[in-house]
Amino acid sequence: MPQFRDIFAAADQQIIARVGDDAVLDGVEVRGELAVPIEQSGLSGSATGFQGHTFRLSDDQAASAAIGSVLVAYEKTYSVVNMYPEGTGMTTLELRLDT
Repeated sequence: MPQFRDIFAAADQQIIARVGDDAVLDGVEVRGELAVPIEQSGLSGSATGFQGHTFRLSDDQAASAAIGSVLVAYEKTYSVVNMYPEGTGMTTLELRLDT
């Protein structure tokens, strides 16, 4: 019988393959899910539960990433400030927008 983790890992991969965001991580093309904070008056991370820029990608694509890695997406450059393997075959990179 398939495991819950395996089913969701496959679903994540299919979704990202179809509608994911293209990016470059340390010079290597990757595909994942870019999330940016809400920039509206009166909304903050405490109100929305959303704290900052993140990029979610498969564990295999994230394997070479490290704190300080550079991600370029939508003509913006980000630095990786933390990494969170989800245990589902996906890793979330916490990002800082470089100015």
